[in-house]
Amino acid sequence: MAAILAGAALSALVSPQFALASGVAFLVSEAADFGVYTPLRERNWIGAVVASNLVGLVADSALLLALAFGSLEFLPGQVVGKLWMTVLFLVPLWFWRRRLVQPRPCRRRVLRRLRLEMAVRPDPVGTTLR
Repeated sequence: MAAILAGAALSALVSPQFALASGVAFLVSEAADFGVYTPLRERNWIGAVVASNLVGLVADSALLLALAFGSLEFLPGQVVGKLWMTVLFLVPLWFWRRRLVQPRPCRRRVLRRLRLEMAVRPDPVGTTLR
């Protein structure tokens, strides 16, 4: 948060219009990102990241360009550049998460496996009643 405020203050020294445009674009795009990611994250993590990132990057780019420069002429280039950065970051993150964060097996599967193991094991002491 401190870095964001420091960046906004420096931007305001250079150009108040640019600082305001940047701040508004950041706040709106983060709110949109959060609004898309939060309901989707439990169902499909990678889908939630992709969808929220797409919404956030388009909102951020469109608002910044419109408010700071009064034109959306460079919007396609902004979106393509941010998409490339998203892909470059998301692919390694997906592999890392897939390797390190294994989903826990569901309880029913674990109990079924335990029952099968107990049914297959021979009775070593002969205590089974027949």
